[in-house]
Amino acid sequence: MAIFSKTALGQTNGNANSRSIISEREFRNQYANAVKKFKSGYQNVECHFDCSYSKYKLQAHLLAKDDSVVGIMNYAKATPLQGQYCSNLFCITPNYVFHLDKTKPGAPYLLSSISHDKKQVIRARAITARDLDIYLFAASSMFEVSVETMLEMPSFKIEKIERYAPTEDEAEEVVSLYFSMNDDTWILTKGHLVFAPYLNWAVLEYNCRCNFTNNNYVIYSGLNNFTPLQKNGVPILKYAEHKEIHYEDEKILSPASNYSVKLLNFSFGTVDDSDFLLSNYGLPDSPLAAPRPATNNLMQWFLIGNGILLALIVFSIILQRFRTVRSPENL
Repeated sequence: MAIFSKTALGQTNGNANSRSIISEREFRNQYANAVKKFKSGYQNVECHFDCSYSKYKLQAHLLAKDDSVVGIMNYAKATPLQGQYCSNLFCITPNYVFHLDKTKPGAPYLLSSISHDKKQVIRARAITARDLDIYLFAASSMFEVSVETMLEMPSFKIEKIERYAPTEDEAEEVVSLYFSMNDDTWILTKGHLVFAPYLNWAVLEYNCRCNFTNNNYVIYSGLNNFTPLQKNGVPILKYAEHKEIHYEDEKILSPASNYSVKLLNFSFGTVDDSDFLLSNYGLPDSPLAAPRPATNNLMQWFLIGNGILLALIVFSIILQRFRTVRSPENL
């Protein structure tokens, strides 16, 4: 199930004297402080990555500012997706989400979908986790799952947690954590994480099991390599490898899906509010305006009916008075 880097293998199989105990309370306190730094450090960040999937390659341009994110995926020509589009863009903000497609290089972006519904905003963020969390937010994620979210789950249980002293392969100590989960709302059941406290507790590697049924499950695993801590106290993902293997009855259902990513460049403080507008991509911003609340049709007809009835009553009274005035007795 597990995959290990050379460092982790050396530490796991090395002298037991290199291990030391770290309490769950100490870990949770230190990781909570790390999360605060992550959230503060990633308030305005922009990265370009070279990405390679099992069947295609792309360049990803990822931007994040406050609670808004943009992902621009430019696909290589020799990919299965080239026949559909060469570029795909998603933008997710607290107020709306939109998707754009580009059919060929040099062509304008076309609006594929847009929604202001809060549920759709949350759903879109979950769907794009594979494009965002395992790259832009890899330091605080396990594949598509936020480590912070996982730690807050009531059923999350730390089975074993140990600190490993520096070795010949690793100049700094790392922390190894094994966990299990028992929650019907999550398919995640157990896993292993290796943290780097010297990189603000960034995730160096992980593996986990997600059960669809007892005999049908997927193993996710990954290795991350980061830049040193930046001035804002957070590292940036430099290189990563991820693997996904689907099993049924202990047999592999299909060839493993492999993902890798290589950092091209990054910057802090370069993301502007205009990056989250349609006009930044050559389209009018009018669809971004929140739609007016729809009036209930029954209420509309009720008001119209009452208006007509009132008009008829007034007209009847005026007509009656006119007839009274014009009657022979009053002439």
